[in-house]
Amino acid sequence: MKFLFGLLVAVIWLDLSSTQGTGTKPSITKTSKTISNASAVCSKGIATDLVLMVDISQHTSSENKDLKKFLIDVLSHLEISEYCVHVGLVAFSNEAKVIVSLNTGVNKLLVNKHIEDLQPSAQKIANIGGAINYTRIEVFGDALASRKNQGIKPISILVTHKSSADSVIEAAYLLRKEAIRTFVVGISEANVTQMNEIASHPTQDYQIRVKTFSDLSTNADHFLKKIVNAVERDIVFSADQTHQIRQGCQKTELADIYLLIDGSGSITNVDFSEMKTFLADLIDMFDIGPQKVRVATVQYSDSSQREIDIGNNYNKIQLKMQIKNMWQLGGGTKTGAAINVTRELIVDPKNVRAGNVPVYFIVLTDGASQDSVKEAAVIIRENKVKVFAIGVKGANQTQLEEIAGDSNRVQFVNNFDSLKDVKNLIAQQICSSKVCDKVQADVMFLVDSSRTMGKDNFNKMKEFLKSLVNKAEVGPRKVQFGIVQFSDISMEVLQLNKNGTKAIILEAIDKMGYLEKGTYTGKALEFVSQYFTENKGARPWFKKLLILITNGKAEDDVALQSQSLRDSGVNIISVGIFNANKTQLEEISERPGKIHYVESFETLRFKEDDLLDDICKEDCPRIQQADIVFVIDTSSSISIEKAKIMNSFVISFVNKSDVAANKVQFGALKYADDPYKMFYLNSYNNKNDIIKAIEMDTSTGVNTYTAKALQFSKGFFTERHGSRQPRGVPQYLIVITDGDSHDWDKLNETSESLENDGITIFAIGVDKAKTNELVAMAGSKGKWFFVENFDGLNEIFQNISDALCQNKGCEKEADISFLIDGSWSIGLSEFEKMKDFMVSIIDDFDIGLGKVHVGVAQYNETFKTEFQLKTYLDKKTLQYMIKNITWMNGNTLIGNALRQIDSALLSPSANSRINEKVQQILIVITDGDSQDEVATPANALRSKGIFTYAVGVGQVSETQLIQIAGDSERRFYVRTFDELKDIKERLVADICVQRLAENCSLDVIVAFDLSTIPSGANLFHGQKLLEVRIANILHSMMNLGSASCTPGAIPQINVAFYVPNSSTSLTPNFHTYSSDLAQTLKVISVNGPSYLTTSVLQSMWKTFRTNNAGKAKMMLIFTDGLDEKVEDLEQTAEDLQRQGLNALVTVALEGTKEYDNIKHIEFGRGFNYNYQMNIGMPDIGFRLSRQMSQLNEKTCCCVFCECDGLRGPPGRYGGRGIKGSTGVKGYQGYSGEQGMEGDRGLPGLMGVHGDHGCAGTRGPKGNRGLPGDKSDNGEPGLDGLNGEEGKSGHPGKKGENGENGEQGKSGLRGAKGDEGHIGPKGSIGNPGIKSTINGPPGPKGELGMEGEPGLEGKSGEPGAVGSESLPGRRGTSGPTGIKGNPGETGAVGEQGFRGPQGGPGIPGIKGETGRNGLDGLPGSFGIPGSAGERGNPGTSGKKGEPGDPGEKGNPGNVGQRGPMGENGKNAIGVPGRKGIKGPQGRQGVIGIKGVQGDLGVVGDGGKNGEKGQSLITEKGKVGDPGTPGDPGRRGQKGIQGQTDQSPCELIDFIRQTCPCCQGQTTCPVYPTELVFALDMSSDVKPPNFKRMTDIVTYIMTNLTIRGGNCPVGARVAVMSYNKHTNYLVRFSDFQSKDKLLNAVKNISLESSNKGRDIGACMRFVARNVFKRSLQGATVRRIAVFFSNGRTDDPASISTAAMEYNALGIIPAVITFTPAPAIKRAFSIDDSGTFQLIEITANMDFKPSVQTFLTCTLCYDTCKPDVSCVESNSELKKAPIDVGFLLDSSYNMNTEKYEEARNFISTVIDGLDIPNTGARVAVVSSTPPGFSPDDEGNPYLEFDFSTYSNAKLMKRHLQENSHHLRDPPTFGLSLKWMLENIMSKTSDPKKNKAIIMILSGETSQWDKQNLKEVSLEAKCKGFALFALFIGRTYNNTELMELPSSPTEHHLLLLDQVHKSNYEYATRFIRTFLNSVKISINKYPPPELKTKCSSFTNSRKKRLIVTQNKVQSAPPKNPSGKSKNKSDSITGKQAATSKNVPLTTDSVKFSN
Repeated sequence: MKFLFGLLVAVIWLDLSSTQGTGTKPSITKTSKTISNASAVCSKGIATDLVLMVDISQHTSSENKDLKKFLIDVLSHLEISEYCVHVGLVAFSNEAKVIVSLNTGVNKLLVNKHIEDLQPSAQKIANIGGAINYTRIEVFGDALASRKNQGIKPISILVTHKSSADSVIEAAYLLRKEAIRTFVVGISEANVTQMNEIASHPTQDYQIRVKTFSDLSTNADHFLKKIVNAVERDIVFSADQTHQIRQGCQKTELADIYLLIDGSGSITNVDFSEMKTFLADLIDMFDIGPQKVRVATVQYSDSSQREIDIGNNYNKIQLKMQIKNMWQLGGGTKTGAAINVTRELIVDPKNVRAGNVPVYFIVLTDGASQDSVKEAAVIIRENKVKVFAIGVKGANQTQLEEIAGDSNRVQFVNNFDSLKDVKNLIAQQICSSKVCDKVQADVMFLVDSSRTMGKDNFNKMKEFLKSLVNKAEVGPRKVQFGIVQFSDISMEVLQLNKNGTKAIILEAIDKMGYLEKGTYTGKALEFVSQYFTENKGARPWFKKLLILITNGKAEDDVALQSQSLRDSGVNIISVGIFNANKTQLEEISERPGKIHYVESFETLRFKEDDLLDDICKEDCPRIQQADIVFVIDTSSSISIEKAKIMNSFVISFVNKSDVAANKVQFGALKYADDPYKMFYLNSYNNKNDIIKAIEMDTSTGVNTYTAKALQFSKGFFTERHGSRQPRGVPQYLIVITDGDSHDWDKLNETSESLENDGITIFAIGVDKAKTNELVAMAGSKGKWFFVENFDGLNEIFQNISDALCQNKGCEKEADISFLIDGSWSIGLSEFEKMKDFMVSIIDDFDIGLGKVHVGVAQYNETFKTEFQLKTYLDKKTLQYMIKNITWMNGNTLIGNALRQIDSALLSPSANSRINEKVQQILIVITDGDSQDEVATPANALRSKGIFTYAVGVGQVSETQLIQIAGDSERRFYVRTFDELKDIKERLVADICVQRLAENCSLDVIVAFDLSTIPSGANLFHGQKLLEVRIANILHSMMNLGSASCTPGAIPQINVAFYVPNSSTSLTPNFHTYSSDLAQTLKVISVNGPSYLTTSVLQSMWKTFRTNNAGKAKMMLIFTDGLDEKVEDLEQTAEDLQRQGLNALVTVALEGTKEYDNIKHIEFGRGFNYNYQMNIGMPDIGFRLSRQMSQLNEKTCCCVFCECDGLRGPPGRYGGRGIKGSTGVKGYQGYSGEQGMEGDRGLPGLMGVHGDHGCAGTRGPKGNRGLPGDKSDNGEPGLDGLNGEEGKSGHPGKKGENGENGEQGKSGLRGAKGDEGHIGPKGSIGNPGIKSTINGPPGPKGELGMEGEPGLEGKSGEPGAVGSESLPGRRGTSGPTGIKGNPGETGAVGEQGFRGPQGGPGIPGIKGETGRNGLDGLPGSFGIPGSAGERGNPGTSGKKGEPGDPGEKGNPGNVGQRGPMGENGKNAIGVPGRKGIKGPQGRQGVIGIKGVQGDLGVVGDGGKNGEKGQSLITEKGKVGDPGTPGDPGRRGQKGIQGQTDQSPCELIDFIRQTCPCCQGQTTCPVYPTELVFALDMSSDVKPPNFKRMTDIVTYIMTNLTIRGGNCPVGARVAVMSYNKHTNYLVRFSDFQSKDKLLNAVKNISLESSNKGRDIGACMRFVARNVFKRSLQGATVRRIAVFFSNGRTDDPASISTAAMEYNALGIIPAVITFTPAPAIKRAFSIDDSGTFQLIEITANMDFKPSVQTFLTCTLCYDTCKPDVSCVESNSELKKAPIDVGFLLDSSYNMNTEKYEEARNFISTVIDGLDIPNTGARVAVVSSTPPGFSPDDEGNPYLEFDFSTYSNAKLMKRHLQENSHHLRDPPTFGLSLKWMLENIMSKTSDPKKNKAIIMILSGETSQWDKQNLKEVSLEAKCKGFALFALFIGRTYNNTELMELPSSPTEHHLLLLDQVHKSNYEYATRFIRTFLNSVKISINKYPPPELKTKCSSFTNSRKKRLIVTQNKVQSAPPKNPSGKSKNKSDSITGKQAATSKNVPLTTDSVKFSN
């Protein structure tokens, strides 16, 4: 049998005469190539490069004979061949020579012959150090012979019999540094100290000593075992062991680790680097974070220095970087003082965490301390600190034990490079206290007591068992031990006992007697099997382990018995002592990882922690990613005690999980008769809050309605409530019940529905629960459990938690390619298991665009690409396609497959993102040896930076796997395909590791030169731009991507700040960047100005301290100008460049002097040296980041330069942010409407030069065009392939004046140039007024889908009871609290009401915490009522739409978020959240050119003067034209010009003069943004979908696609939709028509079970896709939607149609079935542009689509096609009565009032009164001179009969209407208007609407009036539209006022801007159209009951009131009579004209 895991054939444990036959596979011939039967692999064991270093100095011939025999005996068991072991031989005495090189030592006979030829030397000395160096350089260093790059591990064996005459320390260190394991055989006089210095660690495992040469032969087998064990540790077990320890350390969830690091002068730089690497690797074992494991470091020598504080916010990767960034102090070694310093930090209250968090203190030192350590160590340990001491080289062993207090916590190594070998030991010891925490296991010891043990060894084994038991957690619900001993018989020592204690177990071990007979292990295995049954004390549900300890060969068969045990669920761990038969141990334990082999009983103690890990190992130490909802039974049968047990059970899951928004989320509900919510998945994101919520809820019920609870739980699994199912996160529902369900008949249906929704159910029954109900709930995918009582819940906890661990949640960007074996040896069933393995791996990754892409190829003797990367970006589709891969069958040529996969999957042409520096991962799976060579092609792939993993199954050569992977850590092996699941976790974990690039780092010194700053000022005084942008600049620079040669690996970037004038302490040390550093800079004050001089540059250079060539060095200086001669600074810069500085980069600040001279001192900027960077550049952070990237490439990858490509498309959207603090519960917000156009902003920040636009001649003066979106400034182009700049020369003489250039974009104010004539004057704007508004940015990236509503806040005070007919809103906010300090940027705040949609905001660079935001919504106006019970949530509506009306009741749950606001024109909106930097924008659309303005008076040219203030406003005299000056700041907004040309004439003029437009006739004729939305609903079949893509490609074929900066043609985006909408192609993805067409043709139909919601898709496109579209007067936005059937929500189409009409977006719907809902909705359009195209099944689509092309896409408004319909004339003819109620109270300020009045005038214009017969009345809402005690009537501006002419109406509004400024009386005014104007008009129209323009809320006494009268108006059939202006309003009032649906009848404008009113005008016009065609019913059907009730109650009140009036005497308090002619404003008129509300007046019509 083959020993699979050794370097050598394990012949020591096998019959040496046995051989293993190799099966032959049929050879095939293909393409004239013969496939050999022989595999090109190492058939026995693992290959290695082994070099013998043999001491041949003076010894006898007899000794020489023994020596040679020993060497030949060792080599005789090796397979020496080309593909296996290569042997080198070096002989030495005083000098060394090569006898056999590695590339010739591939033949055993040849090697043996050279060994036989060895003769003793006459030299008496042996220079071992020289021989080691010689071997390292000449043998291992031979590039042609070494196989290190194939992953082959090298080994050296030194055989010597003398003490070395030279030093061996340095030579041995250099050999080990090359990762060469060194064994030492010491004979006779060999020096023990030198042997320890040479041998690898631990030295006892890497050396043997014999007294004489003759003893060598008897130790050959022993030595061979040492080699085998060492190689197994390195190659086979090391990675598994590290992973297992890391898993165990996940249980150490909370800990504080303090590292005390010796930085004394006795440590070399190289050793100090090794120490830092060790500490970084140690930290890697823990889960690092502020609320997890924290780490602090202190370095010491004579003094101590804090390097990293315990309260840092570093993540793991940053922490490792910072540790590697430490600089050595140098000096003496005062360890005692350093311990005291660290103790002060540990006990500092600000560093101590609550909850008894364990503290660990690790001291690392290389020498004896110069002060006492004992006293300091005792004190620190008294503070409950566990101390570990690690000594290196000259460390004092006694002091180490004094520090640790326990020798078990002391580690000692001879050299620093051996520290890596103790990393796992330290981590194991730290984590041991938690590794067995809450572990439940039954463990049986099976102990060998045969004669081969010996009595002494038997006693040692008993002590070992006792020690192991003492370390475990023994208890009823923890670990229990039983013991059986065996010899020729088996004997029970102790049964398993759940009530057993440590004392009982230890006593049983002590009583064990020594049997001293034969070794019948098989019989013992059979005997012990009965002890894992309940009869013998075993506990069901608990893990079962058997630990076998033996030192001999079994005398009976062990295979069948061990297999039987394993089949029953028992894991067998074998511990073999030296003489144990390893083959038998493999048969017993099956897997190599379960076998522990030790050389002697003395070394058993070193295995204690390993065995403890085995005992306590959990398949799931932590649940890492899942959405888990608990459904908890609270019926009457559950007592308080049972409820506590159940709560404890639930909390156990919480404690075992990584709770976070991106990890594990919990939700919970309880139920009895009715279910109710405890908390949703996104309610809490930390354990404490969840546990508190569980413990605080003590409610109970009566009956058990489980099915109802399950149905209710569906609401928890929505994105709104935190479900991450769309991202592939597993969804689990855990039901706990103790009885039968009252609605058991519905369980099957409800459970099946949940399962179909992708939710896995775990049904847990207790006591009287029915198993048939549990089975029904669990379904086919879930699991069910039953326990007799509630105490039994703990017994099933482990099983359930393990099942929840299926997903590890890896958030990574990578390309993962699978190369799978399809050869004949696999078989069909195993092939299916391999595909399942691939699917399970993919489950752990986030698949999608910009995330993880997956490709698959299959091989046998041929190669087949199954699908390429990026082909499937949906996880479900991807997994489906993998499962459909068919088995190829054939031979095995892995090498050929590796060669072909390079181009097939791993190249950019195959969609690989390798050029984008995205990590490339290749996973090769094979079940057999390759028949061709694999090393060369595998190495070629790795050289490209591809991470290769090799997974072997069954009879696979270990060497082959290592050669494929290149590293033993990336090689995986299992015996069968069923075991693949066991390696999945480690494989995924390794892929997910964020790696640091090796030998790739960059140090940056950032300096600030501010020569005008006063003393005591802030560092950024006077530099607002720098202060705002510094954080974003540093973040962009420090978060550098991978280098091209190390894709996926992060370079280490360190930053230091040079602020010599700082008045506060600022260390010049380098740091790993964190946001804290930028904050630190902002609070620094300075002693005075700083200057940029030669001495400053030299001082900065000293900060680097080291001249490491592998580390790039860069200086970045923010400067306001040079402060010395440029020539002197240039010389200094050149000197620093020669000394090793790689780059000196400057950024000019505001007010810079000698601007043009600064760049002369720069170097290292590559091709970008020819322009000066300045702080005004909007993308300055990106430019500096790119500069660093170029420097990083040059340093790390030896690349001369890095070419800069075009800015890429927007990056992928980030994950959901961390939940902010819980806010007060409020009403649901309403989405905003169209944003209004803003005034021209302040002059923008200085921009950079962009590409020239189309050159045009000066045109006639015209109207100012609509503002376009300002794009990012273009990148400077390359002027050919210029090399890097040479040394700068001195400034040349001034050249001749050139011709005037084209006007550049605004830049920084230039330094004063030479004297010249002043050009046409432009006034320079003053600095911004305390504004952090950033300059012209590019447009944001396209927005993602609208997110679900935010997390639910805590319950607030109950608000007013909502109307029964309207959707519920959030509860009214409580009273306004005291304003708190600004916090860190949190999640999005509460959703506001539907407000005006602003244009694309001006995104700033990411800044620090900004100013306080705007005040939130006002608090409630009523007296808060007492807290009521929470109502049940209403039925969820469509996403983004208001929910269904619910019955009137207590305040319900938060409603769904309203739709997002629509696109608006550019405007200054409310300051938004910090935005991410968007991509560079395209060139803006050319605006209409204006007429040439009059030339200004040109001033005289003056001499250069001193820098002055920009305050001169007078024009100078006309001077001669001068040379163009540097670009100035943008001037103030000019007066709008006039034009004599029509718009069409101007457009025609532009077409004739624009170079890219001339002579072209294109379709579309105007710049067009075109969106296609493809229907991918459940009923769409491939033929229909194919028809959709055919239509799209037909349309695009007939279009011009915009491919450059010229504004010609269309940009295209493609979406897909069903219930949700997704991007397929974005506007920015393609600029090539061919590529775009190809992309569309390749779109495939994604399978879906979701319905169709075209209305939601339309709104998504408007809100998100067109949000970032081009702007301009001529830009058209067109959306084409495909529909294959009826929509699920017809109402949403009407909403979308109204919004499209208001937004100016042209929709077209192409439907394959009749679409009456769309046709009705589109009838609202009065422009004739909305199109519905019905194409039947067999109909040719081209004629219909051609009409669409002609009349929509290619339509030219200036040259219209006569065949195209222009408008809906029917709409225009329909008459309507419109009454305006205008708020004239003090709520409405003068500006708002004027705008509102103008707004009414605009609406009147749109009514087209002469043609439609529309009538208008206007009432001001506040009575003149009104007071609450003297009720008056509103002021009538004019009624329906006053005017029939729009001009007269508008004149009245402008001249006769006045702002009254009295208290608001909306209710009274509306009531009067309704009764006296709307209801009494003659000839009333069918269509009637009241438009209320209001601000604020009505008076308190008027609120009830308003509520009643608004209901009355609705009941009478009036359409009520409310337009609110301002940010102050009453939520309840707002909801009760307008008609429903509210999205059709309510607008909220928070600012007075023209564009807001323009949008409102268009929307109201659309609203009036909807009234005309009865889109909505007035009154709506849902108001029928309310109206009837209201009518009856109103009649009763009126009768009572009339009776009182009739019986009361008349009153006139003033004694004056009112004139009836004044009744319009008098009180009597109001009384006399009140008309009782009759039943007829509210007659309900359908």
